[in-house]
Amino acid sequence: MPGNQLAMAIAGGIFILVGIICIIWGSRESAADYRILIDHADVHTDTKKLVGNSWKANSGAGALIAGGIISIIVGAALIGLMFYLINRG
Repeated sequence: MPGNQLAMAIAGGIFILVGIICIIWGSRESAADYRILIDHADVHTDTKKLVGNSWKANSGAGALIAGGIISIIVGAALIGLMFYLINRG
């Protein structure tokens, strides 16, 4: 039984670590999207140029953040289940 609990702890830790990395990565991607517009002097004209060149906001940034949150929840559930099994038996 301790082998199963150790495997659950490792898997839960990996899920939490990956979730944190995804949230940080998504936040940086989102900030980079907005920095493109902020760095330009004439935002209105530059926005028309960017939209005309079929520039779109990176929707992957929001997906990374959402995936990171889900990954942290799964990791916490695995670690919680591990503690439940330890205390139960």
